[in-house]
Amino acid sequence: MDVLAAFGTNLHMQVQAIRGLPFFCKDTLEHIPKIVDNLAQLLIAVVKVR
Repeated sequence: MDVLAAFGTNLHMQVQAIRGLPFFCKDTLEHIPKIVDNLAQLLIAVVKVR
């Protein structure tokens, strides 16, 4: 499951998830590649909305 599927169109939840990323990344380095993929998806989605 990716971030867009998990949070749908709820912008507030997406923002909260992004704000928590630094703390999550410090504890789970093995997930960083997937996090980067999800951030790229969010960026693409924002660009498409504009």
